[in-house]
Amino acid sequence: MDALYHWLLALLLAYELDGVARREWRRLYVLRGTPEATARSCFMAPHRPLAAAIVGAACLALGRVA
Repeated sequence: MDALYHWLLALLLAYELDGVARREWRRLYVLRGTPEATARSCFMAPHRPLAAAIVGAACLALGRVA
């Protein structure tokens, strides 16, 4: 069961990083008219804490607090 949990966690983080590589902020209607650098920053702002929360939750679930 731990292997499945780790695999799904890795898949979720890869999905989050893939959004950056594919420039998914261009799909968001709100960010369409903004310059590329600003749109990327606005897109990344909620994703950084989300990724940190996912890793933190995984550490807590496994009993390994850094």
